Amino acid sequence: MATGGLDVLDYSEFGVFVRASDAVKKGYLLYLLREKKKDQWTILWERLKEIAPQFEYRYPSQPGDAVDMVWEAVLRKKSSVQFRHHRKNRYTRSEALLKRI
Repeated sequence: MATGGLDVLDYSEFGVFVRASDAVKKGYLLYLLREKKKDQWTILWERLKEIAPQFEYRYPSQPGDAVDMVWEAVLRKKSSVQFRHHRKNRYTRSEALLKRI
């Protein structure tokens, strides 16, 4: 995963996943966390330090930060909505032309 563009964060590279039903069990989280070996924690921590700036909101926005990622997502969404809209219009116009013939 790199910053910017269409990249998506792989949370498994820096996070620990726990089912909600397990997380509420007394002592489960401590047990799970204590099971991790030091080298596993080091890898997760190093990766977290690399991507942490992507979760920070700054003013003015910097390339690859949280604000930049939000705007990229909005742009992708807007593009797909516009594409669907134009595609629908092309189909509607084609039908209208066929009806005239």
